[in-house]
Amino acid sequence: MASSSVTSTSNNPYSVLNTGSSASSSSATSSESIQNRFLTLLTTQLKAQDPLNPMENNEITSQMAQISQVSGLENLSTMINSLLQSQYGTQSLLAASLVGKTAMIDGNTLTLTEGGTAQGGVILDAAAKNLAITVKNSSGEVIDTLTMSDVKAGLTTFDWDGTDKDGNPVAAGNYTFSVAATNVSGGKTTTVATQSLSNQHVDAVVWDKGSPYIVTPQGERVAIANIVQLS
Repeated sequence: MASSSVTSTSNNPYSVLNTGSSASSSSATSSESIQNRFLTLLTTQLKAQDPLNPMENNEITSQMAQISQVSGLENLSTMINSLLQSQYGTQSLLAASLVGKTAMIDGNTLTLTEGGTAQGGVILDAAAKNLAITVKNSSGEVIDTLTMSDVKAGLTTFDWDGTDKDGNPVAAGNYTFSVAATNVSGGKTTTVATQSLSNQHVDAVVWDKGSPYIVTPQGERVAIANIVQLS
């Protein structure tokens, strides 16, 4: 049975969902500390200044402006960190919701269930007059061939009913397929570039170096950004 858990890693932002406001408090404390140190230093300077040559107003104003800039930058940094943490939390929830769904990803595997059908896909760089999909078993033997005509450019999905070329049901399991797309113009046949897509169950979601990946039944990790279609 496919696992519905979400695996964590050492830099997993799922931890964001349970964090408090410690980072914000720390930054606030740091900002206050800087201001307090500045005021203490300024007060000391005023007390120690030469009565015959006191500090100019523009000197005090300049120092006040500098501390305001430092404080403003730190507050901005705190705000940005808070937004990033919120984004990580949102990504974590969205990634977790993918578990149990079916994702269409780059690949040429057809997963056939007992008594069911297998779905795959292909992306065509241009429209094709003829499209042939050849299904093979683990030994590389041709099991069945599906044909389509006048296929538009872009994503096209197909269903294989799990039978061989004679119409006999085959065993459940993993099969592979290859795609050939062509056009015919003026008696000349040209090849259309294709990309094969595999429909895979999402067993789990993992984080690796700060990015979310889905895990297929074959243990393959696929970046969420590379998912073409979800169902």
